[in-house]
Amino acid sequence: MIAQLVIAFYFIVCVGIIMFNCFTEIISRYRSCVLKRREQRYCEEYRQLFLENITENKKQEKRLVKELQSTSRLLTFSEALYKVENSMPEQFQQGIAPVSRLEKACLAYVFAIFHMTKFQAKEIVFPFLFDLLGNKSLYCRENALRALYSSEDIHAVMQALTFLDANEQLLPHKKILADGLLSFDKKEELIPLLWEKMSEFHPRMQVSLLDYIRYASSNWKDEMLSMLETSQDMEIQIACVRYFGRYQDERSVPFLLHHAEEEKEGVWELQNACISALAVYPGPQTLEILKKETSSKNWYVRHNAAKSLAVLNTDRDALADILQGNDRYAKEMLEYQLDEVKAQRRAGL
Repeated sequence: MIAQLVIAFYFIVCVGIIMFNCFTEIISRYRSCVLKRREQRYCEEYRQLFLENITENKKQEKRLVKELQSTSRLLTFSEALYKVENSMPEQFQQGIAPVSRLEKACLAYVFAIFHMTKFQAKEIVFPFLFDLLGNKSLYCRENALRALYSSEDIHAVMQALTFLDANEQLLPHKKILADGLLSFDKKEELIPLLWEKMSEFHPRMQVSLLDYIRYASSNWKDEMLSMLETSQDMEIQIACVRYFGRYQDERSVPFLLHHAEEEKEGVWELQNACISALAVYPGPQTLEILKKETSSKNWYVRHNAAKSLAVLNTDRDALADILQGNDRYAKEMLEYQLDEVKAQRRAGL
């Protein structure tokens, strides 16, 4: 009986191994067919592009950026280009520029992800990355910046920022720039250099850098306050106000109170930023102004005034004139924000 069980078990194991081998062979053949079809598609696409002398195709470039994040697709793509080059060398050389741009961007991405700029010869790598910074492709510029941030070379980062400032059309969105800089490890060494050069940068670059400093460090209140009080650029003022909405400093309160109450026709952004910042500055003047602005004509101002009142954890009795008043919109907005903040605190957010 035992011998029969052993034989049966052995038979089942053998059948399982055979089935597994058959399954893996089917998967391998299917994968091979997929890769072959994909390679053929790449070959046909680029032969057609080169024959028609099309040197740029935005739609195709976006698709490739998404597709080539896979290693297997990148290898297939490279093999397809090799075959195209052999079959039509002259057209290939004329039309390869956009493709080489994509390959350079991928290389910069690899440098960034694996921090290879720390180990490669800088006299070779940095010229390559700075060349990409001047490329009109945002994908190239963003990956070049990532690679430079990963190098931990402060002067290289400053050089990159100076270059982008001098070529404002190449400057990425402020969120991309600020988020990228936050990946740079030597923040407290970089920020003093930024402040030294801040006045030389264009306002758009200054706003991006101020946003970065807001998330990076609480140690620059004096410099931020000076800029808040001297700058006439509204976007710069808003960036400074947001800093003091994150890091409390009583010296900023007079500015916040004044502009939170100041309503300018068609210009509400600075007022709105000040109202949001006042959420961390409790006091009778703050309460009075926020209550008043819950009846503002501007929805954003009204919304943030109610939110700041809720965040301040204001006693409901002090808000009775709104909660029991005749302004239905102010009442509903405030009730909603009070419930929302209460729910967040219960959830520990």
